[in-house]
Amino acid sequence: MTHIYQMRRTAFYVLLIIIIISCSSKRFVTKALKYDEAGMFQEAAALYLRSLIANTDNMDARMGLLRTGNMVLEEKLNNFSTFHRNNQHKEAVYAFHDAERYYKEVASVGVKLDFHEKYNVYYNESRDNYISHLYSEGTKALNIEAFNSAEPLFSEIISIDASYKDSRALWVKAKYEPIYREGYGMLQNGYYRKAYYIFDRILRDVGTYKESVSLKDQSLKGAIITIGILPFYVQEMSFKTTSDELRAKTINAVHQIKSPFYKLIHDPVINSISQTNRVKDHNTAMALIQENLSNISVQSVLYAKIIKYGEYTSPVSKAEKPCYIKKVAEVTNEQGQKESRNEYQKTSYLEYKQHSKAFITVEFSLVNLKSGEILVNDVFTLEESDNIDFAEYKGNFKELVPGEWKNLNQKEESDKVFDDIRNVNLLQQKFSAKKEIRSGKELTGLIIQNASGRIAAKIEQYNPEK
Repeated sequence: MTHIYQMRRTAFYVLLIIIIISCSSKRFVTKALKYDEAGMFQEAAALYLRSLIANTDNMDARMGLLRTGNMVLEEKLNNFSTFHRNNQHKEAVYAFHDAERYYKEVASVGVKLDFHEKYNVYYNESRDNYISHLYSEGTKALNIEAFNSAEPLFSEIISIDASYKDSRALWVKAKYEPIYREGYGMLQNGYYRKAYYIFDRILRDVGTYKESVSLKDQSLKGAIITIGILPFYVQEMSFKTTSDELRAKTINAVHQIKSPFYKLIHDPVINSISQTNRVKDHNTAMALIQENLSNISVQSVLYAKIIKYGEYTSPVSKAEKPCYIKKVAEVTNEQGQKESRNEYQKTSYLEYKQHSKAFITVEFSLVNLKSGEILVNDVFTLEESDNIDFAEYKGNFKELVPGEWKNLNQKEESDKVFDDIRNVNLLQQKFSAKKEIRSGKELTGLIIQNASGRIAAKIEQYNPEK
């Protein structure tokens, strides 16, 4: 039955849409007829077209568009012919395009207008004359390297006739020669990143141009910063495991940098200096590296130090909390009428709480080995915490309302019931609250991941050309 109902419902909506479309189409025809009678054939044709777009089976709209559409097209073609006769070839070309667009638009709803072949012959004459003029002006501009003037001329030729002579190649030259020269100048002046992106743009836009491929490769070679990573140092030896994990994740994060300008290298000389694995001070390691600088393959080294680190997970605290069971009873009042009354019965639930936290303070630097310049430097602290605060009750917790009492079996003046929306909602939320906590160790994993990402992001943001 449900399936049949759905089919009937779908059929109803389809029918409703058809009726709406049909009514819309008829409204357009009604308006079109009024314009038609007033001799406003352009407005009438536009409405007949809208009517057919709404409903291609509307024969009144079809016949009206055939008649008024031919009148609109004839006027457009007459404008074209006038321009052609007067040797206004640019105006003729674009007037013909306008007529051709209208013809195709009307044809899209199944109405074929009269478009005599002679107009194509006239168009070809105006087109060839006009683009010949554009080509001549464009080549003159190119010969004097007026690229900004030449580019729009060849662009226009391509928009009219993409296969005309070597216009495509000349447009590429007019468009990209200035860009190519800019890139070459950047490369010669040591702006390798800017040059790289310029040649990359040229290659993406046009496939290839002159020596763009090799110049892009040269730019990349000059822009790349090779990096070796020292052991991460610690303020206290108890941080050693954490520092090793941070270093490993930092290596992975730097590998994931999308920029092509950074390359991690496992330099054999750096890794063979055994003292660097034992020293706690990066300055000592840097001095050892400087002594062997001529044999080191990397341009820069990254070192970091964990200044502060800690994590903990508190024990779970468990406490019995007073509350009330709320019942609605039906009673008879003094007038003998029945009414509802809230009754509250003392009970209790168990509340569980726990807290965890992890924090880390890291200092790091990326240093150019040749100049000693600190390329990137930062000190940051990251912290994460978690807690649980939930309740358990053996019965239906939705009957509970918060309150206070000292004696379960005896009514006292200090007993209180907090039966209001806010307090009830706060209590109810505790029964659906999460019961699992992320331990301090788990939070440590999170902050190490975030710290490694921050180090990699800082490196990626570095741009020597700014």
